[in-house]
Order: sequence, then structure tokens, then C-alpha cells
Amino acid sequence: MTNLLMTNLIKTGNAAFGGSRMSKMKATLIVEGDGEVEALPLIWRSLCPSVPLIGPPYRLPRYKALDHAGNVRAEEWKRAFQLLHSKGATCVLVVMDADDICPKQQAPIIKNDLEGLIKTLRIGLKLGFCLAEPEYEGWFLAGANFLGLGSPLTPPLPRDCKGEVKRRLGGRYSPVVDQPSLTFKLLPHLKVVAARSSSLDKLRTYAVEANS
Repeated sequence: MTNLLMTNLIKTGNAAFGGSRMSKMKATLIVEGDGEVEALPLIWRSLCPSVPLIGPPYRLPRYKALDHAGNVRAEEWKRAFQLLHSKGATCVLVVMDADDICPKQQAPIIKNDLEGLIKTLRIGLKLGFCLAEPEYEGWFLAGANFLGLGSPLTPPLPRDCKGEVKRRLGGRYSPVVDQPSLTFKLLPHLKVVAARSSSLDKLRTYAVEANS
């Protein structure tokens, strides 16, 4: 897999997808970090090729997305949903790091609150929500054997997955540079890695359902 192939996949836009489904369903992504802006579309286009993405992901940093108690900051989310809907999105997938949030307890609450905001805005926007557990780099550790990073890890994963990935890469790791390239290498193995990571499995399930 060459850098040229990865570049083409990153840049692939709506024109790459044919068929009448394009006019019916169009997706967008909301992410937390800079690295996911390029990395997450790779996963979406691999799992959900029939549903085009509208532009790059909308980046909503954690301090704008949630308050210190883990509650959604309503105005920030409303602004994001209204903007994305105005651009033609019919579905949105939100991916955030779980960090110290318990996915089983908090993810349903956050998702319910976000769906409530969409309802109050009266816009037709289907929501998918995923907390990467404990953070995006956890998926790299779950698929470490496919990335040349040693043996894969299964839950419970270390809290500092970024630090563990950095250690396995020999002490050098940049989310902006390395997340897209590592994600690209993981694409052929997503089904296997999702079986090791419940959060990636949730993302995969949502994308596959959208693609069906």
C-alpha cells in the first residue's frame, strides 16, 4: 500500500461514489482531535463506500464538546449540527476519546442528549455516536500485529494508549502524522480488530448499517 494510494483514499470525495443512493444519504463526521480529521474518513470510506462524506470532518475539541462533568455543551453542538445539516448531511457520526468517561454508563447519556438537541433543531439528521476506548490509539494496540507494533492488546487497555503506541514505535509518535498512516494499514483488518475492541465494533456496526 503506497503513500499515493493513501493520499487518493483521503482525498476521495463525493465524485468517487455513483448510484442513486448519493442523493438520498450523505454523511459527515465530528471528531475531537487533529489526527482523526484525516484518519477517520479512511475508516468510513472503507466500511461505507456507498454513502459519500460531505467535506472533511468537523473538529470539535473536547473542551468545547463537554464540560468538566462530562455534560454536552449544547450551543456548540447545535452550531455544529446546524452547519453540517445546511451543507446537506443526512447522517453524522461522532467519534470521541472516552478518556476517563465510562462508555457503558455515559455514552448512552451523551448520545441521548445529542439526539435531543437534533430534535429541538427540527432537522433530519441521523446520529451515530462512538467513544473510542480509552482513546483512538487503543484501536492501534488492538490491531498491533497488523501494524508491526508487536502483540495485540485486549481490554483492559492502558489509559495512556498514545504513550504505549509511541513506545512501540521507538519513542516517536505524532497523531497528526501517524494516525492516518496507521489507520490506512489497519483497513484490511478492521473486522478482526473490531472483534478485539468493542468501541471499534460499535463504529463498524453503525457504518455497515448505513451502507446497507
